[in-house]
Amino acid sequence: MTRPLDVDTDHLRATAASFVAAAEQIAELDADAPLADAAAAVPALRTAAACAAAITTVLDDTTSIADMARTFGADLRSAAETYEATDDASAARVDGVEVPATAPR
Repeated sequence: MTRPLDVDTDHLRATAASFVAAAEQIAELDADAPLADAAAAVPALRTAAACAAAITTVLDDTTSIADMARTFGADLRSAAETYEATDDASAARVDGVEVPATAPR
């Protein structure tokens, strides 16, 4: 027989909150600023155009990573809530079963 499933929903929620907090920090990084600064500092050089072109990629990637971390955090929170609801409903069904005083033979 396998071990019973043991889910720590408080831990799931704490991990979810950590992912959401990380997502917010990532979203606020202003990761494109160094590229914008480099492009502005030497606008006549070809590297300036390369830096300017990379800004969109960096912004898109940073936004995507933040969105994925937010989604993962929300999914973890949802998993905790779903697990608890299912566990509570199952417990209620088990509690609702009437057990005869003596088992039939």
